[in-house]
Formats: sequence, structure tokens, C-alpha cells
Amino acid sequence: MSQENVELVRRALEAFNSGDPDAMAEFAHPEGQMEENNSVFPGLNRVYVGPEGFRQWYQTVVIEAWEDFRVDVEELRALDHEQVLVHARLRARGRQSGVEVDMPTFQIFGVKDGMVARRRLYFTEAEALEAAELRE
Repeated sequence: MSQENVELVRRALEAFNSGDPDAMAEFAHPEGQMEENNSVFPGLNRVYVGPEGFRQWYQTVVIEAWEDFRVDVEELRALDHEQVLVHARLRARGRQSGVEVDMPTFQIFGVKDGMVARRRLYFTEAEALEAAELRE
């Protein structure tokens, strides 16, 4: 199961990089949560829910703010039967400012029923792993 989840997350990130909000939203669980780190993108909703929420997040965070936006995966690792750690480089260029960003990120994807049930963003692996161990 965990290898299947890794492959699901890989395909979801490929859809993300396609530039098509609908392609990414197809991976969203009906109750899936796209959680935003407001220290990076102040003023956004903290959580976007379901396929429509994933589309809204993509439109706001990616399409409206960035001319180019790409997540280059460096590592995908199953943490348990529900969570996948993504170590990636976020590469982007601001739509209005032209500012270029190239930074490492760590994301935790939760998987449920073969779909993305949760995605959270962190800046260090230690922070991501600590959060992944928390059970609600």
C-alpha cells in the first residue's frame, strides 16, 4: 500500500506541474485538505477543502501569483501506510515582480481511498517529520 501511495503522490505532483488546476484536483479526496503555510503566502485561506478547494488554491497560489511555478521532486518516501514525505525544490518566478525563487520544501501528503486527503508544507525535514508523527 505505501508504494502505491508514493506513486499516487508522484502522479499528483506531475499533474500539479502540468499547469492545469483540473488535472491536480482530480487527485483530491472529496474531503481532502490543502493546508497552506501562511508564513509563505500571507492572506490566503489556511485550508482549502475538496477538489474545488484544490482548484481555488491552485488558481490563487500558482496561476495568479507566478509566471512560472514548478515543484521538482528530489525524494518521495512512504512514512507509514497513509503518509508520504516529499522533498522537493520549489522553483518559481513572480508574475508581477519577476522575482525568482528556488528553495527546498518538504511536504507531507496524506492518502485516503487512493486520493490525496491532506497536503501540508514545511521548510525543514525535521519539522515535517515531527508533524507527521502527530495523530489527531
